[in-house]
Amino acid sequence: MEENKNLENLENNENRENKEKQVESTEKKTAADLILERLQNRKENNSNNSENLEKLRELQEVVKNEAVEEEQEETEEEEEQVKKQMPNYKEFTREQMVARFEELLAQPIEDVKKELDILCDNYYTRRNAEIIEKREEFVKNGGKKEEFVVEEDETEKKFKELYEKFKSAKQEYNQRKQAEEERNAEIKQRIIDNIEGLIEKGETLKKTFDELHQLQDEWRNTGSVPQKLEKQLNDKYYFTLQKFYDWVKINKELRDMDLQRNLELKTKICEEAEALLIEPKITVAYKKLQKLQKRWSEIGPVPREHKEAIWQRFRETVSIINKRHYDYFQNLKKQQQDNLKAKELLCEEAEKIADGEYKTSSEWRKKTEEMNELMTLWRLIGFAPKKYNNQIFERFITARKKFFERKNEFFQNLGEELEKNLELKKELIAKAEEIKESTDWGKATKICIDLQNKWKDIGPVPNAVKDEIWEQFKNACNYFFDRKREYYATRKEREQENLKKKEELIEKIKNYKPSDDPEENLKALQQFKSEWTEIGFVPIKEKDRVNKEYRNAISELLKLLDLDDEKQREIELKHKIENILASNDPKYRLKQEIEKTKNRIDKIHNEVVTLENNMRFF
Repeated sequence: MEENKNLENLENNENRENKEKQVESTEKKTAADLILERLQNRKENNSNNSENLEKLRELQEVVKNEAVEEEQEETEEEEEQVKKQMPNYKEFTREQMVARFEELLAQPIEDVKKELDILCDNYYTRRNAEIIEKREEFVKNGGKKEEFVVEEDETEKKFKELYEKFKSAKQEYNQRKQAEEERNAEIKQRIIDNIEGLIEKGETLKKTFDELHQLQDEWRNTGSVPQKLEKQLNDKYYFTLQKFYDWVKINKELRDMDLQRNLELKTKICEEAEALLIEPKITVAYKKLQKLQKRWSEIGPVPREHKEAIWQRFRETVSIINKRHYDYFQNLKKQQQDNLKAKELLCEEAEKIADGEYKTSSEWRKKTEEMNELMTLWRLIGFAPKKYNNQIFERFITARKKFFERKNEFFQNLGEELEKNLELKKELIAKAEEIKESTDWGKATKICIDLQNKWKDIGPVPNAVKDEIWEQFKNACNYFFDRKREYYATRKEREQENLKKKEELIEKIKNYKPSDDPEENLKALQQFKSEWTEIGFVPIKEKDRVNKEYRNAISELLKLLDLDDEKQREIELKHKIENILASNDPKYRLKQEIEKTKNRIDKIHNEVVTLENNMRFF
């Protein structure tokens, strides 16, 4: 019996140690392994229980400071898990966030509190970004930074109303939770008192144990208590249990029944723990394991012959999960170190941009895009190590602030450049007005597109005339392109009509009967050529045919008129000059004729040179 008491003392000490780990904070895997190893050594060496407990507490003091950092990392991991299970609020508009806010408030606050906190963070991030953008636009358009006023829209008013409801609901929830924890503390104190009372009742042993088991179940089912009372109540509870087992002079049959029941409960816990080995999320498995360890500690001793085996089975599973949990956070720390290096590179690039020299507004706009791209990359990178996270972010924000302050200073002194840009754009408007009536569609289209590209390349103009000159330029371009679309929309019909007119004119030429008056015949010939020139384009597939028929008809008519070559060339030249003068762009047509004449002269010259060379050979 004395040996059994020592075993029970040892197991209850293990229970108290597990509870101390929960009160202190979630400890790192390495610390847990060291504690379990120390407990195992204590069993093998059969050393004094109080001495081992003192060594255990010394070991816990070594890892106490590490527990705080571990708790912070797990909190961050838990928040990341919550974020993955909810919508991506970075893609939401403010109006969508407000609608979602109102929807979540209809649910119990304890179920949605974390999501609402994240939603609020995203909302104010989006709202602050909009305010900064509007303020930069206000300053860019000539306003002073100190005169900028934030206007509160209906979405902002609605969000503030919902936020006040959220704060009120959260406060009520915290008050309810505090009251509930205080009630639970009273319940647990009553359970401890009732266990102490079992010793004084003097009931039968079976009835006493039944009552004890009921009190133990009630203890397990009672919720959390205020943190400041948790260790005190747990220590008192385990001390009272130990006192109860020391007092009870239980017969072997009833004791074996109780030990067997405890073995079955611990076997079930081992099975649940082993099922956690296939849980894909280590943080989920680790938290569930903590609950199983708490249940294990609340169960009494098992038969001596099974004690080591069942404990070894459970400890192996705990060790594996703790190792996975430790490796997970080691990898997380490595990732955070990599994130720190990446953010340092972004800081260097941001500082380089902030210190650069830029002389034009287009250069400032380009560098602003590069700076904003750096911010986009920054948001894609995860957290740096906690002790460096704020420091590296402050460095990055300082570089951005310096850049935008220099940019604002540049644009405040931009008055002369704005006036120069205005004059350049007025010149483009004048050119657009010149070509808007043109019917040389290809050339005019090229010029118009070129004007539009130049417009884009010119920097900003004074805000007071920005819309006015843009409307003038846009209307001139739209007028030309509307005319062009209208022209090409009816082009096929016109070409068919022109084909019919040219065929009729050819028949008219063929049927012409020359008179005895040469002047009258020349006038008629002149009239035929003028009519032909005035008729527009024909379908491209009919062009060669109808032109050939026209030339043949004119040639036959010239034969009938019996004109000498000089007179004929004079008529043709006169006709060509009249056609050039009647065209939409006489200068362009004349330039084309000059180029053609030069080409013919060059061709004749080359032929003369060739002939002279050939003559030398002869």
